[in-house]
Amino acid sequence: MIDTNIYTVFPEYGAFTCDDVKYDPNKVRIQDLLFPHYNWIEELFKVGKLRPCVLDNIQKTMLCDSVYLGFDLFECASCKNVTVVHKKCHSRFCPSCGVKVQRLHAARVKTFCPDVEHRHFVFTIPESYRVWFRRDRSALNLLYVAARNTLCKVLNESIYRKEKTAEKR
Repeated sequence: MIDTNIYTVFPEYGAFTCDDVKYDPNKVRIQDLLFPHYNWIEELFKVGKLRPCVLDNIQKTMLCDSVYLGFDLFECASCKNVTVVHKKCHSRFCPSCGVKVQRLHAARVKTFCPDVEHRHFVFTIPESYRVWFRRDRSALNLLYVAARNTLCKVLNESIYRKEKTAEKR
């Protein structure tokens, strides 16, 4: 459960004054969209229309870069200047944290993808099977294994055919 009250923490250090906050009031943040609708999101979860991992990511995103996820307090020994650094959520859903996760994932995927000009593959399943995969989310791994095996088979056959025709010349 998220505490939706807004608190000022450590005002004696001056860490939360308007001078320290780099906030543009005209820029809409995802937290500004989620906080007013959090009760509705919780209701969706209670009736079973929202998976626990989705609610967890929404909560993490709402609390990203805030005191609630923790913080580090740095103090200069000579001038006694104090800086508070908030922890990040590391959620893929979060606009600031998700970019880093997406780039790392893309770099990892690029290592085992074929080196071709265009990489776009779409694998689908019949609509009648989708209900089964919604009920048992762990079975989704089977889909990825089957797609990978199919892709490897097609690519290997293509390479084999090219080499075979090159030998005949």
